[in-house]
Amino acid sequence: MAAFFAQRAEPPSAILPPYHPASAEVRSLTSLLDGSAADTGRWGYVSEPRGRDFGAFFINCTHTDSRGSAWDSY
Repeated sequence: MAAFFAQRAEPPSAILPPYHPASAEVRSLTSLLDGSAADTGRWGYVSEPRGRDFGAFFINCTHTDSRGSAWDSY
């Protein structure tokens, strides 16, 4: 993933219709259980190096896609 970010200034937009507008914003979190992580429709990144979730990068959306799978399950 480091090579990906070396080439781009930001990740691609998370497109989660119809629940959230497209966004390439990345929210820095202390853990996957961080209360500010709740369904923002943006990317999430766990940046606390001492935490067990350090380095997790995910789509922060609990809604389902057209197949019925939660966006945050990918």
